[in-house]
Amino acid sequence: MQPGIYPNLSNEDYHAAPGISNSGLSIISERTPAHYKASLATVRTATPAMQAGSRLHSAVLEPELFTQCYAVAPKFDLRTNVGKADKAEWESKNTGRIAISGDEYSQSMFIADVLHGNSFVRELLRSGHNERSVFARDPVTGVLVKCRPDADTTITGRRVLSDLKSTEDASVEAFMWSAYRYGYFRQAPLYLDVCEWEGSEPKPEDFFFIGVEKTAPYAFIVYEAAPRFLSRGRDAYRTALNTYASCLEANDWPAYDTDLHVLD
Repeated sequence: MQPGIYPNLSNEDYHAAPGISNSGLSIISERTPAHYKASLATVRTATPAMQAGSRLHSAVLEPELFTQCYAVAPKFDLRTNVGKADKAEWESKNTGRIAISGDEYSQSMFIADVLHGNSFVRELLRSGHNERSVFARDPVTGVLVKCRPDADTTITGRRVLSDLKSTEDASVEAFMWSAYRYGYFRQAPLYLDVCEWEGSEPKPEDFFFIGVEKTAPYAFIVYEAAPRFLSRGRDAYRTALNTYASCLEANDWPAYDTDLHVLD
């Protein structure tokens, strides 16, 4: 994979492509290089939470394609031959589409409407490029790094990146905890830097998170990544990225050290 911006690369192909991403650096940072190496051989199985997140991203970021990817499936009584035949017929008519319930469809559409109803969120998410895959060489180590911003747009002459996060609690205190627990603080500066390293477009200057709750009333808050937040995240991803580069060069992926540790 050559450095560049790939607007039509599928999510599956992005994850399969070479290069280290924020999720990989998170494993190295929070566990060990051995855990990252093992993850490469693990088949990615989407959890219900991941499926819900993908469904929401499709509804919000690409609503015009949502019905091409998803279809509401009726309930089939699979205890009967008629129910099994009806299910098979429905599947043959909806090949390539993911079956969802009516409630899941309604929830996705409602959240999309809530977010699109806010002019600033709509500008962040719908006025630029969505889900482009970006590959670049780290200028320090030379390794290939990749990212996939949810949205990449220009506002008042400034290129900005945005990421949509579904959450149980979008309040400031809860989202701040999530930002550190799930590595958002590493993600924001990494995405900004990878897009700058790629170099074919202006340097991105700001990063926004849109945290939206998964349950009614589907409240949301827009968060801007502050300089100190980005600085801490940049230090953290740099440490993990340097470790990755060293492991890659030596083809040595250590796990935990084997020294005796004391629980105090």
